[in-house]
Amino acid sequence: MKLIHPQITWEEIPKHQDVILHPVEPNYRKVLISEWAIFWLIVLAVAGTCTYFIDALQSTKILLLIGTGYLLLSVFHYISIRKAFPLLAYAMREHDVLLRKGWLFRQIHVVPINRIQHCVIKKGPLERRYQLASLQLFTAATSFTDIKIGGLTEEQAERLKEWVLAKQVAHEQN
Repeated sequence: MKLIHPQITWEEIPKHQDVILHPVEPNYRKVLISEWAIFWLIVLAVAGTCTYFIDALQSTKILLLIGTGYLLLSVFHYISIRKAFPLLAYAMREHDVLLRKGWLFRQIHVVPINRIQHCVIKKGPLERRYQLASLQLFTAATSFTDIKIGGLTEEQAERLKEWVLAKQVAHEQN
């Protein structure tokens, strides 16, 4: 038996740029901003407690350094959330799932349907407040290949989960 392995040209390779990506729900921005505020309030409480109880941190220079660092990091984090949110989008294709995210470091995750081991719908307290959910897809590989599509409506998350499960069943039967 002779192995035939023809070469593929660049024109024959499908382009992920041609895929129409669906943006996440606008209310998801409120969830991300709320999570930002909660995180930085906890950091402020820990930093305040440490500076109160540790005498070495109570000098003016150290307090100014801690305050400046806190302000710069929290503002940068806030700006990155605001700039990254419009780029957050997903697409479901016949054989894979795409997730685009990132502002400074843009990423496009492509996860083949037949590699997905299971999927979970998550609804944290902030997501429930805005009637949102996240669909997390787990693969057999490392955690770098798992993806979480946040900012879906509860109905969208259920429909996408059912669609992925149906695709897995169809793949197993073939």
